[in-house]
Amino acid sequence: MDTSVSADIVAYVALLLSVVSVVVTWRATQHAKRQADIAEASSELARESGHTSAVIHFTAQFLDLTASGIRFDDEEWSARFWRLQHMEFYFYDNGWLPRFIYELWMARLVGLYRKYPAAVPGQLKHLNDYSMNSDDIVDFFSGLHELAISEFAAEGERYAAVRSYVRSRELYTSRASVL
Repeated sequence: MDTSVSADIVAYVALLLSVVSVVVTWRATQHAKRQADIAEASSELARESGHTSAVIHFTAQFLDLTASGIRFDDEEWSARFWRLQHMEFYFYDNGWLPRFIYELWMARLVGLYRKYPAAVPGQLKHLNDYSMNSDDIVDFFSGLHELAISEFAAEGERYAAVRSYVRSRELYTSRASVL
């Protein structure tokens, strides 16, 4: 066999193998992209599922706690209530609660501050007793207390201010969760 024919055959085989390699690489890249998209969607679903579970848990805790009424004059009940608020804050602060839900809950809390102003010192005491390592939580709830006692033309304006305040705190956005 002629060496030039052998060289031509080798060149064609090499070209064919190169084309096959490019096609296989392209298909593998497409598959990897699909897998990455699926992983991203799974991660988002897990985050949303975690948010949903947290919202359901805290809502159930709140409803259970308030089923027999608001009782800030009961020290044990009050301590349970403030622990719930502080746990909600912790979850929100770490990005484990949706912002819009937490805004609603804090608007509700400001409404309770207004309806039961005698409860505020109990929360401040609880904050001082149990929040030694977190100035954020003390500052956050102190700001909500201020909104509760501030004058607004209408309650809707107060609640809009609460939502804006919660958003302005940018708590978990500075420590974004990887969930």
